[in-house]
Amino acid sequence: MDHYFAYGSNLHPRRLRERLTVVRLVGTGFLPGRRLAFHKTGADGSAKCDVAACPGRGCGLYGALYSVDRAGWLALDVCEGRDAGYERSCVDVLVGDDVITAQTYVAQEDAIDPALRPYDWYVALVAAGAAYHRFPEEYLAMIAETPSIVDPDEDRAATMWSLVERCA
Repeated sequence: MDHYFAYGSNLHPRRLRERLTVVRLVGTGFLPGRRLAFHKTGADGSAKCDVAACPGRGCGLYGALYSVDRAGWLALDVCEGRDAGYERSCVDVLVGDDVITAQTYVAQEDAIDPALRPYDWYVALVAAGAAYHRFPEEYLAMIAETPSIVDPDEDRAATMWSLVERCA
């Protein structure tokens, strides 16, 4: 079992358990030197989350650490679009006074488009995960204030809003 650092739509344990058969929440952590950005081009044409580089002091993003088995990694690679927009990368996550090495998904340079906006349901799903883990209020506010757009695919939107409700 390896550690997975989730920071976007996979933050909420319910969401991840719906995608993977074996997954265990280990706790939460902080990734310094990175910031949460909604600029990765998703397969649906909207923006998805990324752990963007953030020079300077005080930068960082919060996330959840999960234990994932080999089958889980294979499933995550498909869900996340490994080598088709994301690459899997090792990161050092602060968990209290400890540093834990985990794997996470980082947007590939050619998959970044700062002009894109995430769908409203996507922002709500990330916010639900952040709230579940009780991240700091200013972090929750930053996610909630992310500009978003309405998903033009009504069926997909209904399915995803149902997921958001299950995670609330």
